[in-house]
Amino acid sequence: MLMKAGRIGTLIFWALAIAGAAALLPGKLSPMMRDLGILILLAHVAEVGLMYTILRDRVKPTGKDAALVLLYGAFWLKPKLDATRPT
Repeated sequence: MLMKAGRIGTLIFWALAIAGAAALLPGKLSPMMRDLGILILLAHVAEVGLMYTILRDRVKPTGKDAALVLLYGAFWLKPKLDATRPT
C-alpha cells in the first residue's frame, strides 16, 4: 500500500514539476518546482545507471523498467529488488 501511495505522490510531483517548467505556478514556486524536478530526474537517471550495472543480475532490467524507474524511482525498483532478495 505504501508503494502505491508513493507512486501516486510521484505522479503529483511530476505534474507540479512540469507545471513549474511551463511557468504555470505562482511566484517563486515555478522555478523551485522546475529545479526540484531536474534534481529528482538526475537522481532517477543515476538509479537507472545502477539498475543496468551493479543491480543488473538481480533486477534483469528491460526498457520498460528503465522508463518506469525514471518516472517512479525507488518506488518501482524496490519491489523488484525485494522479490529477488536472497534468503
